[in-house]
Amino acid sequence: MKKLFLFLTVAALLSGCDHSDEQSPIVETGRIDLRPGIEALTRSPHLDADGSGTFADGDVFSLTISVNGTYTEMKDYMMPSTILNWEDLKLPDATKEVCFAGCYPKHDEEMGSIFVFNVNHAEGEEKDLLLAPAVKVATGSASPINLPFYHAMHNLVIKYKSTDYTDEELNSIQTTLDGIAECKINLVTGEVIDIDILPESYIPQIGKEISTLVVPQAKSSVSLQVCIGGKTHIYELADLPETTDKGQRIIRLDGGKQLEVVLAVNKSGITLSGITIQGWETQGSVSDDITIE
Repeated sequence: MKKLFLFLTVAALLSGCDHSDEQSPIVETGRIDLRPGIEALTRSPHLDADGSGTFADGDVFSLTISVNGTYTEMKDYMMPSTILNWEDLKLPDATKEVCFAGCYPKHDEEMGSIFVFNVNHAEGEEKDLLLAPAVKVATGSASPINLPFYHAMHNLVIKYKSTDYTDEELNSIQTTLDGIAECKINLVTGEVIDIDILPESYIPQIGKEISTLVVPQAKSSVSLQVCIGGKTHIYELADLPETTDKGQRIIRLDGGKQLEVVLAVNKSGITLSGITIQGWETQGSVSDDITIE
């Protein structure tokens, strides 16, 4: 999958000077011009058939402004009508550089620039949190500024196949993921912060193919409780191979990437049939046999 880009353009217009020795004051103005394009893993709600899409008119994200790593202010930016000028920013005197970061859906400023996010508690498209890491800009710059947004969460896809169970039985499989569901979001840097917290159960899902947005974490923190035919099996993601067939290490479930695990479910246990890691582009796959007794 390709990265999602929101293009943040800030233009600075400088006033002219007269023919006297005294120069007129510089008045910095400018407009944030958004031209979004979305090609995402599971982005909603404005997707085309090929998975690409755009923000719709009326969509709002939070634009966080900081100076030297210190929070300055947060503004709601509504697509596509918001106009923001340099002179509108509450910048300290003699500010030379400014950082812009983004968060979608928008965040309430009174909750602070660092907040706790629990993917289990989020509803609908709020689960698919998008973050734009901070971009540093010279104050008054007239150059275009790219502000790319990324998926903050990881998309975990589980698929089942079997030689012992029918499709009807496979479609009735219930999968409960246990793992870390909570993290902190730093809106100044536009990043996810790991926190030391016990794993919890995600909402159970039924079907032979499921997809779950999970907080980025070590694979060893995640397990699957698989129920079929009156039996329950536990599969630990710690038992996954350490690398793909291209030598890429599988240590974490990283934000903005997709891990696809294919499990063969038989009456004697669960066997790993295949595994694929995808980001915005395919990164590789590996197959192995791991049987859970």
